[in-house]
Amino acid sequence: MAAYSLDPYVALVQIQGLQKYGLLAKESNHLAATVPSVRWMETQGAGLVIGTMHANLKLVGELLHEIRQPRTRRSLLEAANSGYGFGWQKDSQIAYRLGWLRSAGFAQQRAGNTYEATRAGLDFLECIEVHQPEVVPAPASPPPAASTAPRAESLTHPQVHTGAAEIAERLRTLACDGARHKDFEAAVRDAFEFLGFAAELRSGSGQTDVLISGLRKINASGRTHMAPSRYTAVVEVKAVGNGRLTSNQVNLSTIKKHRDDHGADYALVVGPAPAGQLIGYARDEGIGVLASEQLEEIVLAQAEVPLPAREYQSLFSDAQGQPQGGTVDRQQLEEVREGHKSLRDLLLGVFRAVSEIDASSAGTTIAPVVQFALNRDGISAPLEEVEGALNVLAMPWLDGLKLVEDGSHRHFVTATTPRLLAQRLRWLADAFDEAADQEGGTPESG
Repeated sequence: MAAYSLDPYVALVQIQGLQKYGLLAKESNHLAATVPSVRWMETQGAGLVIGTMHANLKLVGELLHEIRQPRTRRSLLEAANSGYGFGWQKDSQIAYRLGWLRSAGFAQQRAGNTYEATRAGLDFLECIEVHQPEVVPAPASPPPAASTAPRAESLTHPQVHTGAAEIAERLRTLACDGARHKDFEAAVRDAFEFLGFAAELRSGSGQTDVLISGLRKINASGRTHMAPSRYTAVVEVKAVGNGRLTSNQVNLSTIKKHRDDHGADYALVVGPAPAGQLIGYARDEGIGVLASEQLEEIVLAQAEVPLPAREYQSLFSDAQGQPQGGTVDRQQLEEVREGHKSLRDLLLGVFRAVSEIDASSAGTTIAPVVQFALNRDGISAPLEEVEGALNVLAMPWLDGLKLVEDGSHRHFVTATTPRLLAQRLRWLADAFDEAADQEGGTPESG
């Protein structure tokens, strides 16, 4: 570190810190940049560094989570000690972490020596998992005003991990029960969570019923329609006793205000059998209308053919990402679902084709040969899709195929049977299910 005029001791401390943060790693007798560090040097994406530090160091993402509303360093120190188990006497550790977040553009200092997450910081929070305080004892004296702001329900209620059939049943029975409209709102929230959205149950006077956030679709150029990578939507939920939602039961001006207040990209009304002038009025205002019966069908279809979360932007927007007012058009979703069914069949067909080819002539299974075998079996697919399927099956966590040698583009079967592949996929799914169950007491990260 002589080139940087650093004292040897200071240099050693900094190196140890970078190792602790996961940005440097020891390899045999030397230090090397980790993969996230290399990617950061290539892309300058601050999220790579902060995300790595969050994964290796306590109270990085959690601190960003705490400053969704303006907080002082003193109140953050109290939160760190009372809620996260630290015993810090001074706020220097808080200051370090705030400095990192500010350098990344994820936090900013506001008036009154308070700190608050930026829009980029809030977007970053959607991409990570943060942990709520396990124990938050009642304070002996009233805390500072900044720390007493009410928490959104989405950050305190346990995630509901119910099956699609149960969510669908709740949507069906509660949509026509006006006395249980709060339960219906919760069912709609759970439906959107099942589809891959981050969903917050707001409700109450002056609030939207459900606030959701989703991933934007990627267009043919490989880019999202517009920055940032996520969009938000306000969802007005209406339970109607007679089972028919009409215009006199929906205040579109209020929904527009909620959309503006939240800076949301889209607005949606969900209720039973929407009809009449409501559809036309909503179309004029750029507000989507989705029948609860249709949402029920979408949830059940997702259980049958799980689509990527990005695909559900079509519930809110047209192909250019602009608001889709009036009746929600589900045709694009159905087309995508059929495409995914075909991709699933292709993946299975590729595995079978490689198995047969490998058994008769080992090492000849390059993509064009597999494509020819698929055509013979009645499966038509472009060469790039065949190559993609081969790459998926050859991924280490699945290990269904392997390359004969690096750069050869020739594969052979290693999993031996479809049943073994199914076992490994179920094992992987079980791990994600367990992780989702553990999120019951943690803030939602989207």
